[in-house]
Amino acid sequence: MLGENLKEFRKQKGMTQESLAIALHVVRQTVSKWEKNLSVPDAEMLQRISEVLDVPVNALLGAELPKEAEKNEIAEQLSRLNEQLAIKNRRARRIWTIVGVVLGAWLLLTVILAFFGAADFRKAPMSVQMSMSEDPVYTEAEVDAAVEVVQKAFKKNFKGCTLQSITYDEEAFAETQKEWAVQYGAEEAIVLTSSFQTGKNGGDGGLNANTTYKDWQWVLTRNGGSQWELQTWGY
Repeated sequence: MLGENLKEFRKQKGMTQESLAIALHVVRQTVSKWEKNLSVPDAEMLQRISEVLDVPVNALLGAELPKEAEKNEIAEQLSRLNEQLAIKNRRARRIWTIVGVVLGAWLLLTVILAFFGAADFRKAPMSVQMSMSEDPVYTEAEVDAAVEVVQKAFKKNFKGCTLQSITYDEEAFAETQKEWAVQYGAEEAIVLTSSFQTGKNGGDGGLNANTTYKDWQWVLTRNGGSQWELQTWGY
């Protein structure tokens, strides 16, 4: 369709969405919508695009048009594209409606199970907090991956305890992380802290019962961007 052709010819011209938008006197989001087939330009704008990218209109449309096509012919082709786009969008909306109904039913079932005690949510952290610089050492996705490892370890080793929060403070542990990496012979290390409440048995019996532990540290390492591996935890 027009969107794919426009994107391909723009790249061949060595232009970004921003630079094409400037040349056409529109905003970048407009070019993005054209390329994603969320909307189509009118006949006059299509002619301008053709001139800027130095490609014929029929090449952009992916259709065989007379070499000297009139604007009304181009407009007719754009009208057909708009109709196809509208059909596509209606189908997409129906699909998302079905997805919404399914998700709603799943959430309702989860709430019901939780209410009757069939699901134990106490072991899931109430919050995950990240304090990162403008040029962070690790991305949010990388930190999330480390958090997931900690969650699994907590669930396995701290029976009867409630994990309340997990925190990643880049600045606070910048140097400590380097030291841990050296100690475990790894390329990278990350330190997370957590807050949790022990149950009546003190977890596995080695902790005080019915006590809140704060700033509990978790040390994870990895090599070559592989998965995080939990090395140790505690104070």
